[in-house]
Amino acid sequence: MVLLTVAGTGVGIPEKYHPTLFDKFTRARRPSIKGEQSVGLGMSIIKTNVEWQGEKITFESSEGKGTAFYIKLPKGIG
Repeated sequence: MVLLTVAGTGVGIPEKYHPTLFDKFTRARRPSIKGEQSVGLGMSIIKTNVEWQGEKITFESSEGKGTAFYIKLPKGIG
C-alpha cells in the first residue's frame, strides 16, 4: 500500500465538524479564497470518489494548526 497524505498548516477544522465533514451539504464549510459561499459538497464528492476505488479517506485536524488527509492506495495504482 501507498499512503497519500495531503496536509496544510491552515486554519484547521473545528472539532464539532469532524463527525460530519464528509456528509453531503455539511455545515463544516467556509467561504473560498475569493469569498464564494460553499454548498458543503466538496468533501462528500472526494470521499465518494475514494470509496469507488475501494479505498478509505481519513483525516486529523486541530483548529488553528491545520489538517492532514490520508488515503491508502494499492501499490502500483496509476
